[in-house]
Amino acid sequence: MKRNEVKSPIPRLKVELPVRAISVTPSLYGRAMAAIGSMQDSKAQRRQTFVVDSAPRIAAQVSDIDGPWATSMLLSKRFGWFHGSDALVVVACPDELQRDVDLGLAYGLAHAADRELILVVPEGTAEPTRRRLPWIDSAVRLHTYN
Repeated sequence: MKRNEVKSPIPRLKVELPVRAISVTPSLYGRAMAAIGSMQDSKAQRRQTFVVDSAPRIAAQVSDIDGPWATSMLLSKRFGWFHGSDALVVVACPDELQRDVDLGLAYGLAHAADRELILVVPEGTAEPTRRRLPWIDSAVRLHTYN
């Protein structure tokens, strides 16, 4: 073969493999997905338990609340929502990620309207919200719990 000569393209082989029947059995992937599903269910259950049992007691410590806030709007299940005569109290669930806790301020401001927003977050997650407060014109109080 000469130096400037171009080789022909590599030939492609056409191979036909026999088709086999595949039996469906629980695989490692399937078991892992089931475990993730049960973890999500348990997180949803923990959220619900917290919102029903603990969040009302926490909200009552920071404001005079009339009870859970019922509205026709969809509310995030990451938080317990409570209302008083002149305040909206939003209590973040304890095992939420930082980014989810940060949403409490945004959601709370959107729903509070002309009422004071009282945001209660787990200890160790308040710093990002505290840094945002100087730029917010609405009345917002920030509390933590452990």
